Amino acid sequence: MSHIVCPACNAYLGLAAEGAADCPRCAAPLSIATADAPADCPAPEDCPATETPDGGRDVLHGALWLLLGIVVTAGTYVLAAESGGGRFIVMWGAMLFGGLQFLRGLIAAGRK
Repeated sequence: MSHIVCPACNAYLGLAAEGAADCPRCAAPLSIATADAPADCPAPEDCPATETPDGGRDVLHGALWLLLGIVVTAGTYVLAAESGGGRFIVMWGAMLFGGLQFLRGLIAAGRK
């Protein structure tokens, strides 16, 4: 077994895309479309292994990261303000990552 890279967007898909007909990120056809498809699958589009993700998982995880970043930032700000000033934590990484993953999920859901 080898890793799979999309020829259109050069995304590293790993072994998770084995048997997939299209790239889950850009929907470009993969050259290994039905090489390892299970024998009981009548057509590649009907086979569960070739389904592209609908983005729901990215929306959920992105929203959770974004919410975590906002809650921690707001909570530490309130604690610092109540004590007469001081330092607080801005979780910009979690908010940025969560926001981008949330948008990526929405875009993937819009394609389906």
